[in-house]
Amino acid sequence: MQNVIRYTVIILGICLFGNLNGQQIIIDEEFDDWNTAPLSFEDENDNISGLDIESISVSNDENYLFIQFSLDEEILLQEGNFLSLYIDADQNPNSGYQTNGIGAELSFYFGDRSGFVNFSPGFVNIIHQDIGLLTAPTVSSKQFEIAIRRENTIDGKALNLNGKIDIVFENDIYDGDIIPNDFTGLEYSFDDSILSSLPSFTFSKSEDTDLRIVNYNVLRDDLFENNLYNSYERVLQAIDADIIAFQEIYDNSSAQTAALIEQMLPSTGGQQWYHEKIGADLVLLSRYPILDDSWVDGNAAFVLDVNGKEILLINVHLPCCENNFERQNEINAILQFIRETQEGFEYPLTQGAPIIIVGDYNLVGDRSQIESLLTGNISNNSNYGPDFIPDWGKGPLTDLKPLLTGIPASYTWPGENSSFFPGRLDYIVYTSSSLFPINSFVLSTENLDQAELSQNNLNQNDTRFNSDHLPMVSDWSFEEIVSTSVTQIKNNTQIWPNPFSSQIQIESEEEIARIQLFDLTGKLVKTSTQKTIKDIQSTSDMYIVKIIYNSGATSIHKIIRH
Repeated sequence: MQNVIRYTVIILGICLFGNLNGQQIIIDEEFDDWNTAPLSFEDENDNISGLDIESISVSNDENYLFIQFSLDEEILLQEGNFLSLYIDADQNPNSGYQTNGIGAELSFYFGDRSGFVNFSPGFVNIIHQDIGLLTAPTVSSKQFEIAIRRENTIDGKALNLNGKIDIVFENDIYDGDIIPNDFTGLEYSFDDSILSSLPSFTFSKSEDTDLRIVNYNVLRDDLFENNLYNSYERVLQAIDADIIAFQEIYDNSSAQTAALIEQMLPSTGGQQWYHEKIGADLVLLSRYPILDDSWVDGNAAFVLDVNGKEILLINVHLPCCENNFERQNEINAILQFIRETQEGFEYPLTQGAPIIIVGDYNLVGDRSQIESLLTGNISNNSNYGPDFIPDWGKGPLTDLKPLLTGIPASYTWPGENSSFFPGRLDYIVYTSSSLFPINSFVLSTENLDQAELSQNNLNQNDTRFNSDHLPMVSDWSFEEIVSTSVTQIKNNTQIWPNPFSSQIQIESEEEIARIQLFDLTGKLVKTSTQKTIKDIQSTSDMYIVKIIYNSGATSIHKIIRH
C-alpha cells in the first residue's frame, strides 16, 4: 500500500470536492469554464511566508491536463516567482523525484521557465515546448490557468498522463505555501468523458461580413524573403482579408508591400490595395480608401471609408519586454488620441463610428496596461489629459481574444526556441457599441488537420516558417442589434423572444445542425443542437447567434437580453 494519503473528505479547513460534469477548458484568461472542473481544492488558514496559494482546480480532455490556481498577490508567472508543480504520473512515491510524499516524474519551476522529467534513474532538463505547456494570462495576475500535453516523448522515453496522478503545487521558499498541506499528494482521476470541443471558425466570409481584418507581425521584413514567398502567399490567400495591418516592415515601403501583396492577392473588378506606412514599421493595406492617417507616439491611426462608413483603425507595435513605463505612455497617447478624435480635435470622425485597435501589444508586464486601454484610465493625466469612457461614452472597449485553430488557447506568439512560454502578444480591441465580431481565429497551420489544409491550399508548417507571430483574423458586421420581439431572417428563420431573459427559441424551414451563442467578446457561451436554448448564464447584454444548417450554410443574428 502506498504511503500517500488520498483526500476524500473535508479535513482541517481544506475543502476538496468533485464534479462529474466537466467541460472543455480553454486557456484564454476567462475562468467561467472552470465552474464544473472535476476537481477543485481550496486551501484555507495557512500560516506561511510569501505567496498564499488560495485554490487549485484540475480538469482534462483527451489531449491536455488543465490546472487553474489562484493566489493572494498579483505576479508574473514567467519570472520572479518560486511556484513549483510536481506530478507523480505513476502514483509511486519511490520513483521519480521524491518530494512532499510523492515521487514526481514531472517537476516544473515557473519562475525559472524550466523543469525536469525525472526518470529512474536520471533526469532530463525540459522547457515549455517539451511538454506542450500553455499558460494564461501573459500579463500579471492573481489567477492563472495552464495546460500540459498528456502524451510526451522525452529523450526517447514516454511520459504519459493517464488514469490517476498525484499533484503537489507549492511556493518553493522557506515556510512557503503548499497544496496539499500534509505530506501527501492531491489525487486526480482523468475523466475520459471530457472530449475536445473547440469553438468553430471559418476561413470563408459569411454574407453578413462587412469587412475582414488580419493582423500580422512579419518578423523584420520576413514577408519579403524569397524562400518564404510561397508560404506567405498560401496563408494570405487562405485568409483573403480586406484590410491587413502589418508590423515589423522596417526596410520596405508601403508601396513595395502593396506591390508584393498584389502579386499574392490580385485585385479584380476595380479593386486596388490602398496603402500607407507610418513610423518605422507599421504598414496598412486596405481594399477601402484611406481618408486620413496620423502618427500616435510610435503607433499609427488610419481613418478608412468602408462602403461609405468611416472606421478608425489603429495599428500598434508597443515597446517590448520590461519597458512597462514606455508601453504605458504609448497607451496613454492612444487613449488621448481616441478621446480627442471623439471630441473632433484630431479628425472629424462620425459620431459613434467603429474604432478598432489591432497589433503587437507586447503585453508581458503589468495587467494594469490592458485595463488602462480598455477602461480609458490614463495613468498620467497631467501629460495626456483626463480619463474618459472610450466606447463613445457608452462603456469600456472590448478585448476580442480570438482562439487558435485546433488548440484550446488564445496565444499569438508560440515561443518556439525560447524559454518564454507561448503568449498572447497580439490583441484586437474595439468599440462593441458599433462593431460586431461574427468570426475570428488565430491561424496556426501546424494544428489544422490534413482535410482543412488541403481545402485551403495550406501546408502544415506555413505559419511556423513565416514568422514568430501568428496571423490574427477577424470578421466584422456593422449591423445594429435588432430590438423587435421576433427576428425575421432568411429561410423564414425566427428567433424569439428578443429581448430575452434566460432562453431563446429558434425555428427554421431548413434543418439546423448546430446553434452557437457568442457574447460580444467573441467567447462561445453555448452550443446546442436543440432549437430551444435554456439557462443562458453569461452576464453579457448582447449576443450573436450563429446557426449552422445541415446544408452547410450559416447565418448570423444579433439578440439582446433584458
